[in-house]
Amino acid sequence: MTVIKLTSKLSTTTIVNTVTETDLVNFDVPANALEFAEHSLRIVAAGELLNNSGGADTVTFRVKLGATTLLATAALSFNASANRRKWYMEIDILSAAAGAQRVTGILQISNADTDSFAGHGTDGAAATGYGTGAEVTSAALTFVITGQLGTANALLEVTCTMAQIEFVR
Repeated sequence: MTVIKLTSKLSTTTIVNTVTETDLVNFDVPANALEFAEHSLRIVAAGELLNNSGGADTVTFRVKLGATTLLATAALSFNASANRRKWYMEIDILSAAAGAQRVTGILQISNADTDSFAGHGTDGAAATGYGTGAEVTSAALTFVITGQLGTANALLEVTCTMAQIEFVR
């Protein structure tokens, strides 16, 4: 197995005070990266979620390749807290054949805690996903993770602080 880092992102992207679906991660996937069976992409991303709005609110995450939404959460609800939650996402996109992808993913969101390694507690979330895609990968595509807040509020935000995409063959 060969793993090649395609690119990484260490700049912070923040979604705040809007209900518009917004890119947290946006990577170019080179042409033919998934053209052959068993070639894959692995993406990891992490950041923080703050709901200091005074009441429960929601965030929705979506994972996309080209024009296809591969995975999407329901609107995840979180109680208000001045403490930030940590989130971590890992996505594997495997080529089943040219133009056919299988996708798995995990999303972990901690409870509102000041610990750098916080558990899920009663107000965190854990999700596991599986999906399929049919994107033609002989041309370059864009891989995107988006976030969408349930309410436009200056005290509700989701940030992505790091992400990396790797090619595995």
